[in-house]
Amino acid sequence: MTSSSSSDVVFILNRYLDGTAAAIRASGVMIDKVMGDGIMALFGVETSREQGARDALSAVLALADALEQANADLVAQLEAPLRLGIGIHTGPAILGRIGLQGDAGAAAQFTALGDTVNVASRLEGASKELGDFAVLSNATLAAAGIESLAIAGN
Repeated sequence: MTSSSSSDVVFILNRYLDGTAAAIRASGVMIDKVMGDGIMALFGVETSREQGARDALSAVLALADALEQANADLVAQLEAPLRLGIGIHTGPAILGRIGLQGDAGAAAQFTALGDTVNVASRLEGASKELGDFAVLSNATLAAAGIESLAIAGN
């Protein structure tokens, strides 16, 4: 970013998050939470495991388009293009409303917990370490009906 103020950072982050959230929501899935510049989305909550895996893979393609558009829109404000790292894993999770004492019921945040969420988070971290856009688990590919994926590299 060129010499930026806090308002510039907030503007760029909001533009990026708006585009990525719209791409995720277009799949009809649930956005669990926004954490800084990251978004956690839950696929397959109201559909089958297989459909959730397919929706997640479709979202990867939509997110690539959204990132390309955000970079085009923000080219004058950025020294380097924005990058995105995605981790996707499929499996069982504990779903429920979690809140602090006094934040029960509808005010509590619906979220997912468990090993599946932890693996997805690690895959997202691996995408950054590898410099790849997305890292997908074999469990997700299998659930989506894909036996192998012959895509490597950036």
